[in-house]
Amino acid sequence: RDDIIANVNGKVTRHFCYPYGDYNQAVIDECIAAGYLTAITVLRGLNYRDTPLFELRRWWGDGKNLQEFLVETGFDDLPAPPPGEGWILDDSDPNAYYDTEHWVESTSIAGFYGNTYRARADDLDDPQPFRWAAYLPTEESTLRVHARWSSLDNRTTNAVYTIRTAAGEVNVAVDQTLNGGQWVELGVFRFAEPGLVEVFLDGDDDGYLIADALWFEPADLPTSEGWFIH
Repeated sequence: RDDIIANVNGKVTRHFCYPYGDYNQAVIDECIAAGYLTAITVLRGLNYRDTPLFELRRWWGDGKNLQEFLVETGFDDLPAPPPGEGWILDDSDPNAYYDTEHWVESTSIAGFYGNTYRARADDLDDPQPFRWAAYLPTEESTLRVHARWSSLDNRTTNAVYTIRTAAGEVNVAVDQTLNGGQWVELGVFRFAEPGLVEVFLDGDDDGYLIADALWFEPADLPTSEGWFIH
């Protein structure tokens, strides 16, 4: 690392690429001791929030045009971007948590965001809530939160989203037999800054409960210092 810095005037190297992809834990330890922040392997694949920083994957693009690259990586079929400013947490997000014994992946009813949604039946013993979580990617701590689901008459009429705000938990109930395929505003909330955004979904046993996607949008807090629902 010192040689690289000495030979590349005015630059500081923070990231390492293992020669020929050869590495082990001893090499990782040496990279960390040398002051590198990440290192890249030749293992093919995508990187997620839980991918080790010194075992990052990559995708070779030799001789490929952009469309071939997109198809191979799956980026030609990405979900649509948020309908406005902000970002989306989907049911397939790596940090979404759900009990696979309770929540079943489905695509049977249209109107969901992305490639799938999760459904929980109403006849389960000790049903578990669905959890979305992420760290705020901006310094904005006041966010407008929207939810999306696919509707049918067998859905629950009392789906309860529990939003963990800076002031504590707030419960917002919606009827999932209605408004399918739409972004339904749950309210405007102030979150801890910086901090973890957490939203849980639970509900009464009167129908299927659908966990699909959430959209977080920066917003000014209302003058009432509270929250509201459309």
